Amino acid sequence: MGLAQNHPLESAATYTRRSYEAGLGDEEGGWFDRLQFEEDQLRNWAEANGFLGGEHELIPASPAEGVEHRVLLDKARSLVIKSTHPETYGGAPQISYDADELTGRPIQRLVMGKATPLQYLERWLLSNIVFADDVRLERVLSIGYGLSIVVSQPDIQGTAPTLEDISAFFTGIGFIELPHSTNAWYRPFDDIVAIDAHQANLVQTQHGLVPIDVPLFRPDRDIRSWLKRTAKITA
Repeated sequence: MGLAQNHPLESAATYTRRSYEAGLGDEEGGWFDRLQFEEDQLRNWAEANGFLGGEHELIPASPAEGVEHRVLLDKARSLVIKSTHPETYGGAPQISYDADELTGRPIQRLVMGKATPLQYLERWLLSNIVFADDVRLERVLSIGYGLSIVVSQPDIQGTAPTLEDISAFFTGIGFIELPHSTNAWYRPFDDIVAIDAHQANLVQTQHGLVPIDVPLFRPDRDIRSWLKRTAKITA
């Protein structure tokens, strides 16, 4: 069996990344061009490797879903199945220019923006490495003008952590809290940004704190420049 069957998440990300670098590149087009190009390439990969599905496979909407996913508990396999909302791919970090609440002066901060399909795949690859997670790509659903990406993740039982627990966890594994930004961290030695690290996205277990939905990313040029200029971090 090839990489696509043994490691579909890695295979899909590698195919989409190589196609993007060869066919579009960082200097060509805008964000929407990149989005559509990556959708097309991921759809091609899924069709070629037997992972492409349709709207009939989409997890039904329910109160359990969050901002990024529809969610279904697979009790038989002790897995949580997550399907991105149709034609969306979760969140990714971006620089926001806001007014400081105390001074009213303009300030730059890291916030959640919209991700592309490749950013979504790579976030879970990083989660598997950094957090020792076991997220796997299950299906790629062709829906409307875009896709819904379906992944599985071990069902982790526990309680909500405190803010102190979260701070201690990230500090303990080498992350630095980012200024002016909520729930955002950066780890200099391997150049990783963590965002949306709030209490609903981590679980306190008897073995310690476990992130279950904290997106991880490599900073792009804009964020890397902001880290150097504003956060005073050499990235």
